[in-house]
Amino acid sequence: MALSLVLTGSLGCAAHRQPASQEFYKLAEVDSQYFLLPPGSAWSQQAHQTIQLPIRYDGNRMPENQCSIHGKWFSLYPAQYQGTAYWSAETPLAETWAQNGGYVDMKGEWSKFLGELSARQRCFASPNELAMVEQGMVANMALPADESLFYRYSYGPGGYVDLALGMELRIERNLFAKEGGDLQSGENYQGTITTYYRVAHDADQRTQLKFLRSEGDYKKFATSVANLPDTTLASRFKESSHLRLLLQSLVVSGNIKSPAILLGGREIQSLNEATRMMVNDPKATCDDLDPSQVDCVNFQGVVTVSAMLNVVVNGHTTYIPLGSRAWYVFPHSLNSLQSDIVKTLRIRRRFEGRYIDLQFARNEQDVGQILLFGGDEISWSKTSPQ
Repeated sequence: MALSLVLTGSLGCAAHRQPASQEFYKLAEVDSQYFLLPPGSAWSQQAHQTIQLPIRYDGNRMPENQCSIHGKWFSLYPAQYQGTAYWSAETPLAETWAQNGGYVDMKGEWSKFLGELSARQRCFASPNELAMVEQGMVANMALPADESLFYRYSYGPGGYVDLALGMELRIERNLFAKEGGDLQSGENYQGTITTYYRVAHDADQRTQLKFLRSEGDYKKFATSVANLPDTTLASRFKESSHLRLLLQSLVVSGNIKSPAILLGGREIQSLNEATRMMVNDPKATCDDLDPSQVDCVNFQGVVTVSAMLNVVVNGHTTYIPLGSRAWYVFPHSLNSLQSDIVKTLRIRRRFEGRYIDLQFARNEQDVGQILLFGGDEISWSKTSPQ
């Protein structure tokens, strides 16, 4: 069974891992499907890999048995090694995933697992520890490359994204002289204001919004923007621990088009319940939620709310749309020379507090499978076209 140990300093030297200099993520093709393999991956006759994560629960006291989750595909339970308590997580190997993914809804199984995990908040020393366990599992398990953002940011078929450290929240709003119907035309267009926030952590490791700036003439549009939430989000969500952006729905159902909605929860379980209500009922509004449990803002009007990822390209930090592939950061005017960039392309990704390389075949097909994560460092030779 492949063994991957997260945060090894808490568990001593029991892990069977490659030296740090040999650790890397790898893009590999398994049964005609691309997978993102974690460091230390190995072929195995077993269906699952085991991941060990440290426990911070009232010292080293073992959590109760009721804290265990035993699922067919994803499991988490307390265990001990040489007197040290840790969480033991089991996730499918890439081979298992490839063999079963065609008829098993793995995303649904993962969502079910996360629901059971959030219901066991009392098993963890803090909401931060629960988040660290989830993130540790994601960082150490094999993932289908084209679905990796779902497991990393909950971005996918649900129509929402969990805001994570280092992201940028961008609100671009078009203003018109009058609102509604055909009045939102070119002749009524007044201008555009764009507001930027950085997603950060406070001293208690809660996810918070930090106001950065606004672009556009707010004084000119003072009357139009007086009642808008765009510049007040930092204070509105200051008590929230988790932030989730429900993306605007462009599909009209029963003449109802859902706007972008920002949710903030003190506990992940209440946030999940609010999300289910909003996703299942396109007529639901913030007024339908319990303000003592969930903070909520509707972005009405002609407005685009986007979660942007921070990446470093040839030493320069930039922000890219969530869902961007490696191609996105290449010079768009030099498509005919992309193969030259691929030859020296390097992608480094954070793993357990440090950067390691992502290995991939040096061809355009494989590079096109790589979805970028926040914090990724992308570079290529200076002799290649800039």
